[in-house]
Amino acid sequence: MSPILLGIGSTTVHCPPVRSKLGIVWRSLARRWLALQAEIDGLDSHLTAVVTDVAPELVALPGVGIDTARQLLTPTFTDFLAALRTT
Repeated sequence: MSPILLGIGSTTVHCPPVRSKLGIVWRSLARRWLALQAEIDGLDSHLTAVVTDVAPELVALPGVGIDTARQLLTPTFTDFLAALRTT
């Protein structure tokens, strides 16, 4: 394994420990990214089920997918929650 070369001014410094530290950082970031992606996928599944249950006729319209239906339903749901809080 060749060392990583860091250019500092006009001098090149050999820093093999940097490679292992960067590897730890990259692996940690990769694990976190995978965990967040799994969480996003799970939430997307739940939101898809909710939107399909609440407004199946909206999702059935041509050109209206789950994401569009979510955007259209969000203000309605927000207004509904606000109305519940005031009563």
